[in-house]
Amino acid sequence: MRYGKQTRRAASLAAMAMRIGGVLLAAFIVFHVLHFTTGQVLPSRFVEGEVYQNVVRSFRSGWVVAIYLVAMIALGLHLRHG
Repeated sequence: MRYGKQTRRAASLAAMAMRIGGVLLAAFIVFHVLHFTTGQVLPSRFVEGEVYQNVVRSFRSGWVVAIYLVAMIALGLHLRHG
């Protein structure tokens, strides 16, 4: 008896990105807490209690903006698949 040929189904980008997206989101949550809750990411720009100013000062750094953009894309794909 022959085995049937197994064909691959077409998967969306969101479905294919679930694993890496989940890992990226978990790492981002840790980064976000360290960044805006404890101030350990950019301690020179962090002032406790000044939430709006902390965001404004932090987003002047291009690499911080890049991290948040990548995380938001991963979150969008993750939610799209769900």
